[in-house]
Amino acid sequence: TNDKPLDISDVVDLAAAKNEIQLIRKFASEFLDNMDENVVQKETDEHVDMGVRGALYDKQDFSSFKKIVYEKTEEVRSLIYDAIKPNVLFEHDTKEELLQIIDVFKPETFKAGETVIKQGDEGSQFFVVESGALSIHVTVKGDGPQDMPSQVKVGDYSKGAAFGELALVFDSPRAATILAITDCKLWSIERMTYRSIINQFRFDSHKEKNKFLKTCVVNDQYFTDLFDGSQIEDLTIATKTDTYDEGEVILREGVMGDTFYIVKSGRVEKSQEGKDAVKELKERDVFGTTSLIQNVTSPFTYKAASKVTVFYLTQNDFETILGPIKDVFDGHSVSRLTLKSESKRTIKTSMSMDRKYEFELYELEFYNILGRGAFGEVKLAYSKGTKKVFALKAQSKNYIIKKGQQEHVLNEYRIMKEIDNPFILRMHCAMQDEKYLYFLLDLLPGGE
Repeated sequence: TNDKPLDISDVVDLAAAKNEIQLIRKFASEFLDNMDENVVQKETDEHVDMGVRGALYDKQDFSSFKKIVYEKTEEVRSLIYDAIKPNVLFEHDTKEELLQIIDVFKPETFKAGETVIKQGDEGSQFFVVESGALSIHVTVKGDGPQDMPSQVKVGDYSKGAAFGELALVFDSPRAATILAITDCKLWSIERMTYRSIINQFRFDSHKEKNKFLKTCVVNDQYFTDLFDGSQIEDLTIATKTDTYDEGEVILREGVMGDTFYIVKSGRVEKSQEGKDAVKELKERDVFGTTSLIQNVTSPFTYKAASKVTVFYLTQNDFETILGPIKDVFDGHSVSRLTLKSESKRTIKTSMSMDRKYEFELYELEFYNILGRGAFGEVKLAYSKGTKKVFALKAQSKNYIIKKGQQEHVLNEYRIMKEIDNPFILRMHCAMQDEKYLYFLLDLLPGGE
């Protein structure tokens, strides 16, 4: 099949066409089978291990990670950037994150005829091609039990191509074999290196942003005078970043704005039509709040006097998390913890009126399995005392320890115990025995 023309000019009659379609169907069936085989695998304790959730198993600990930078020319850095930027895996990463990722790509060389990755093998590397040519092959099963599998060439890779991105997400068997046609130079990155770089970068960026926002000034008041710690944390999560080139208008006079801005770096000119005076805003200054507070069009034009980076937040997003913007900037805001406490006393919904229950295992009867997950299963549970039904989530202690998820499970428990919202699944209590940890949850029938 390797020598067949891609324009199917060799297919001259109906019989040949049928044979070709049959081969394609075999290939498709084999490919889907390989993908499905990794989705559900039975463990010895009969708990489901889902390959597509493998990314959740590894403990997210990057404290001991040491970044190793591999030297590259600017041409190679640009090549890798152009290769990964449009990839679906990297499309939501910022430019700064992509540059950090490019730093740790390491060089790999393969001789003509060598196998780069083999179909069916588990892989943890993602590759970008700097030079050389490679071919893509997929093994297809024969028709009968005695037929030998055949290898079908389905494509080629050359300079600038990228492949193997699924290996950065979870443990999945390679879907194809990649062979070096000529001597090749590739650049690769490992799954754990990729995760550590992203996690560490975002963690450090979040800390720096939170610290920065605490020192910002609006109407001659520091943010720490207007917001408590939880509110500044909310702002840290919600604010987005944008950049403007010198001369670009950020907010124009006479326009009804719906966003306020914080200067992260650079200089911004504040001017008004008909007036010569120009004020310059610098790092940590806030602008755009006048039209939001007074519900009027912007009385000033704000223009980038240099390359400028800003944090910004829309009025709608701000008021969703912190309340009316006028009250907040007038100093009349209430902390999130106070709002939560007040809401418990004033909001009367069917969920908040119904109390949480505490049970021991012997007080419950168990019925049908409602579903299975990575660490265990969920059963229908019936309380003999209250005559109420619940969903009981059972998680294998052995499996939790095996996957290093103790901290994550405890965090899940702490968060679920804190949540009291009619639109979020409620947990009543936790129980355990020698083998399992149990979470008793509200039963939400419906769906599939």
